[in-house]
Amino acid sequence: IIEPVFGQIHTRQGKHVLLRGLEQAAREWELLAGCHNLLKLFKYRENTRILATAGP
Repeated sequence: IIEPVFGQIHTRQGKHVLLRGLEQAAREWELLAGCHNLLKLFKYRENTRILATAGP
């Protein structure tokens, strides 16, 4: 489901793009989506590292 991604980006970054023009707005959206994916990656790595050190 894609809707949570839009909600998370809108909550963190605002509901409007800052640049004018379709091409610039598309590039801004790509940057926001990339940042969102990096945050997910860092959270995943942190969680797996914590689980690995917790061990049985």
